[in-house]
Amino acid sequence: MGIRQSIIIAAAIAAASTALFAEEEAPKREFSLTIGGAFNDGNTEDKSGNAAIEYKNVIEDVGEYKLGANGTITRTSVTKETTDANGEKKTSKSEETTAKNGEAAGKILFTVDDPFSVYLNASIFADEIADVDYRAMVGAGVAVDLFKSDAATIRLEVGVAPMWEKIDGETEYYTMGRIAETLEYSFAGGAKVWESAEYLPALDDGDKYLFNAEAGVESPLNDMLTLRFVIKDRYNSLPGDGNEKNDVSATVGIRVKL
Repeated sequence: MGIRQSIIIAAAIAAASTALFAEEEAPKREFSLTIGGAFNDGNTEDKSGNAAIEYKNVIEDVGEYKLGANGTITRTSVTKETTDANGEKKTSKSEETTAKNGEAAGKILFTVDDPFSVYLNASIFADEIADVDYRAMVGAGVAVDLFKSDAATIRLEVGVAPMWEKIDGETEYYTMGRIAETLEYSFAGGAKVWESAEYLPALDDGDKYLFNAEAGVESPLNDMLTLRFVIKDRYNSLPGDGNEKNDVSATVGIRVKL
């Protein structure tokens, strides 16, 4: 199974959820675009840009679904010193891509009997620098809200996630277990903090596992704009040759509610 099939599955999830919720009460919809970037000039010369788009649809006592995509690219100026045929040293500058990755994901959560739910999800991720041509997953499982109020939610999820990935030109299939937790807290003024973590061990290979974590905070600037800071950590126990197991990124951006 490749990228095309995963995209078809994600689209099917979105279509199914839209049909399921079509006859229910008015949902709580959120659609937003987040854009961020950085620029350095001097001893360090680089420029970076990141963008994310998110759509979330929540219906009380029925469930929710969300779709999203994000990507990051960083270009860094590199100084090189060479020696010509006459023995003279020459300095030149060039730009290299030091970060280039993207992800798309979709998820449906069906309420079974509060606080229990079942979920379906699908995602695809690629990272040019880490030699991840693609990592596609589809999965299903159960979720329980350990705590839920108007301001805060703590959720635990357990399931399985078949995974197809191509790293360094090598294609592999794994059946991954999945244990995940999420926490969100919204303040009265509109600010919000959240964190999530998921552990995915391969059930058919004891050496393979993934660990993903995210933490963020956002503060409203006005009714439409929000300042957002997010830090992510991705760990792969079996990366491509010459690559680190751990990748950490931090982004700052402006979120626009559309």
